Amino acid sequence: MNTSDPSLQPASILVLEDDDASVAMLDAVLSDAGYEVVCVQRGRDAMHKLSERSFDLAVFDINIPDFSGIEVLRALREHRLELPVIFLSGETAIEYAIDALRFRAFDFVAKPFDPLQLLAVVERAIREHRQEEARVSHLTDLESELYRLQHQAFHDWLTGLPNRALFKDRLTLAIAQAQRSGRKVAVLFLDLDRFKPINDRHGHDVGDWVLKEVARRLSGTLRGADTLARLGGDEFVAIIPYVDNSAAVKAVIEKFDAALRVPFAVAGELLEIGCSVGCAIYPDDGTSPDLLLENADAAMYQQKHRGAV
Repeated sequence: MNTSDPSLQPASILVLEDDDASVAMLDAVLSDAGYEVVCVQRGRDAMHKLSERSFDLAVFDINIPDFSGIEVLRALREHRLELPVIFLSGETAIEYAIDALRFRAFDFVAKPFDPLQLLAVVERAIREHRQEEARVSHLTDLESELYRLQHQAFHDWLTGLPNRALFKDRLTLAIAQAQRSGRKVAVLFLDLDRFKPINDRHGHDVGDWVLKEVARRLSGTLRGADTLARLGGDEFVAIIPYVDNSAAVKAVIEKFDAALRVPFAVAGELLEIGCSVGCAIYPDDGTSPDLLLENADAAMYQQKHRGAV
C-alpha cells in the first residue's frame, strides 16, 4: 500500500470469499499491505456487514453458493451505493462477467490471483473512489454555497424574511394570478410605532432582537399563501392574495395589531410597541408592484398621522 498518499489512509475492505484457503490468503495479503480487512464467507453476511458500516472497497468471489457476489453488487446499486467492487473469478465464472459489468463492477482479478496484481488493482480502486468522493463533496459544497448566496440575495439578513427583491417578484406573480382569476390582492405596509426609542435607549442588539421577534409574530398570523417581507429598518410589507372583501383585509390587520400588542420582555423590562398599517388593493389602487407599494406606503403614513406616534 502506498502510505505516502494520505487519501488512502485508512482504507477498509470487505472480502466475500467462501474458500477457506483463499480467505486466509486475501486476509494476509491485504492486512500486510496496511488495509483493514473484514472477511465473510456468505453473501448474506456481506449484506449484513454493509448495512452495519461503510467500506472503502469490496473484494468478492463472483460465485458464492448462497448469495453470489453479483447479487450483493446488484443490491448495492439498487440502494444507490457506489462502493467499488473487485471480483475474483476463475475460468468457470467468466460467464458472470457481463452481469458484473452491468452493475458497474470496478475490475476483475483472475484466480488464483497474483498478490502484486491484486494490490495494484485494490490501490487504484480506492484512489479513484476517494477522488470521486472528493469531487462529489466539492460539488455539494458548491451547491450549498450557491444556495446560501441565492438565499442571501433574496432574503433579509436579520429576520430571514423575503427582502424587497423577492417581495416584488412574489407580488408580480400574485398580480398575474389575480388577473386570471378575477380576484384581488392586498398589499399591507406596516411601520412599527415606538420602535426608535427602544433602539436609542437599549441599543441595536436589543433592537435587532425585537425586529426578529416582530417577524416571528407577524409570520405566525399569516396563511401559507401569504408573504411577509422586511423592506429595511422597521418597515414590513405583506402580500395577501385571494382577497374578496375589505373585511378579510381588516381581519389580517387586527391579527397584526394583536400579535404586537403583547409586550416584548427584554432584561426584565417589558417593551411596548405597536404598528401603523396602510393597505393598497389590486386592481383598485394600482396594477403594478411599484404603484401598489407606493400607495400602501402613503396609506400607512396617513394612518400613522391619524394615530399617536
